Amino acid sequence: MIVPKSSGGDRMDPSLKLLLQTVGFKNVYDLEELERVEIAGGSITGLPFFGEHADLNIRTKLGYRVSVAGKSILLLADSNNIEPQLYRHLRDVLGTVDIMFLGMECDGAPMSWLYGPLLTIPLSRKNDQSRRFDGSTSEKGMLIVDELKPREVYVYAMGQE
Repeated sequence: MIVPKSSGGDRMDPSLKLLLQTVGFKNVYDLEELERVEIAGGSITGLPFFGEHADLNIRTKLGYRVSVAGKSILLLADSNNIEPQLYRHLRDVLGTVDIMFLGMECDGAPMSWLYGPLLTIPLSRKNDQSRRFDGSTSEKGMLIVDELKPREVYVYAMGQE
C-alpha cells in the first residue's frame, strides 16, 4: 500500500503509514514528492499536489504517476492549479503522459468541515469561508491538460465545474 508521507506529528497531518500499520496493514510505504517506488512491471512516483486541505501545510497529499507496461497514468485527484509553473516543471520531469485522471471541485467545503474539531479556538466565519477544500475549476483543469498534453483525459466533477 502506498500513501503520502506526513509532516510527522502534527494533529492536522497524521501519519497514514503509522495509522495503517497500527490497524494491521503490512507493507505500507509513504512517498515524498517525486520519490519513486518500483512495482512489478513499472513504478509509482509521488507528485506534488496543490489543492484541498484549505491551503494548510498538509503534506499527506500527493498526485501519482503510475508507469506500467510502457504506459504512464497520472492520478491528480482534486489538484488545484494554483501555480501553473508546477505543471510545466512536471512535464519536463515526467515527459509524455498517456492517460490523466483529474477531479475538479470549484467550491469545496469550508476549513471547519474537517479541521474545526482540531482547532483550539473557533475560526471567524470570514476565515472559515476563505480557506476551502477545493480543486480546479474547468478553466484551471484545462490549463493542466494543456501543459501536460496527455493522450486521454478522464474527468470527474461535483457538477458545478
